[in-house]
Amino acid sequence: MSERPGGKPLSLWVATAGSTTYASLDADIDVDVAVIGGGIAGLTAAEHIARTVSGEGLDCGFRRVSNYTYAETDGALGRVRDEAALAARLGLPSVFASDVPLPFPVKGAVRFDGQAHPRGQVPAGPGRSSPW
Repeated sequence: MSERPGGKPLSLWVATAGSTTYASLDADIDVDVAVIGGGIAGLTAAEHIARTVSGEGLDCGFRRVSNYTYAETDGALGRVRDEAALAARLGLPSVFASDVPLPFPVKGAVRFDGQAHPRGQVPAGPGRSSPW
C-alpha cells in the first residue's frame, strides 16, 4: 500500500492499473450472463458461473491458469515483491517469480495460480453462441 496526496491509502492495483477507454455499446446485445468488474462481487459471480459450467458440462473453454502481476522497472519491482510477500502471509496461492512467460522482459512478478480464464464460445441461448 502506498499513500496518495492527502494521506489516503492507494493500492498497488490502483497505483499501476492505468486508465482504460473502452467504447460504449452502440447497440443492444442479448446475453445470458454478464459479469461487470473484477472486485469481490465480480469474482464471486465468476466463480459461481464456473461451478455451474463445470457441473452442467458446458463447453465454453473455461480453464484455470496462472496470472502474473509484473514489474517492468526496478522501481516497481519492490512493490511487486511486497505484494508477493503479503499474498504469501495471507495464504493465497501465489509466489514471487523472476522467470515469467511473457513475450517481453520483466524484472519479476507475483504469480497467482488457479485464476479463471474462459476461452472460445460461451452459450448465449438456444442455437446461438457469443464470443467470450
